[in-house]
Amino acid sequence: ASFNPWKVLVPSMIGLLVIFGVIYAFTRNSQPTNIATPGSTLAADPNSQPVEPATPPTGESETGIPAGGTTNQTANSNSNANTSAAPSPSENPADIGGANLNANENANDNSNSKKAAPPLPSPTRQAEEEPPQPSPTATKPPLPKPSVAPASASPPELR
Repeated sequence: ASFNPWKVLVPSMIGLLVIFGVIYAFTRNSQPTNIATPGSTLAADPNSQPVEPATPPTGESETGIPAGGTTNQTANSNSNANTSAAPSPSENPADIGGANLNANENANDNSNSKKAAPPLPSPTRQAEEEPPQPSPTATKPPLPKPSVAPASASPPELR
């Protein structure tokens, strides 16, 4: 029961040659479809505009970036642009309905008093070990013994 690789390689090579031959036979006479037919010209859109050449990159927009990565900014870039905004007296939360809406209404019954904790029960060594009970024995009824029917001298009668 040895494995011979030629029994696999030869049929697979023949199969590949057949597949490539079929593909070649179907594609050798096909005409390319993207060739423009003679006499057809491309027409420009009458509303189109000519292409404007782009300016070459000069790097002017990046001239202010330092090479080391550190910057010396004198102005605060996070400053508030709206300096006229001031809180009005009506924005105070205490003025809304006169009640503190953020008040904690949960009453805490715990306190930090130093009351004595109730004494913990002390462990006792009075472990009573009972002897293990004997496992119940299975009581099975006696099986009936097979009995052989007495052989009769005459066969049974059929009616």
